[in-house]
Amino acid sequence: MAVMMLIVLLHAECPDTLHALPGPLAVRPSESTEVQPDFLVARVEDFTEELLPVAPLLAVEVLSPETELYDLTLKKAMYERIGVRSYWVVDPGEDPFDATLPYPVRIVPAELLDTLCERPRG
Repeated sequence: MAVMMLIVLLHAECPDTLHALPGPLAVRPSESTEVQPDFLVARVEDFTEELLPVAPLLAVEVLSPETELYDLTLKKAMYERIGVRSYWVVDPGEDPFDATLPYPVRIVPAELLDTLCERPRG
């Protein structure tokens, strides 16, 4: 659900020259390297019909207990190695932040999960 809310927020602010898309979408800058962020932003002209063959401008991972170590270490290192300009790890418990890359947007992690907290129980 947090990824869906992030999609709505980032898509609304996304310039026409960029695509803001949820994963899974293969980022494959070489035959031996592939990663699938939870969300990414890249230039429209960089996409093929099947994948993104170059580093995105932004890769986003929504932190969860199951993926925390992987997202903070291995994925971070891979994104750095392939040349991702901006990498966000969105932790629902963290304070809001203002991003400038790839375009200005304010992220309030707790709001991304509000709908989960408001879901009726039963």
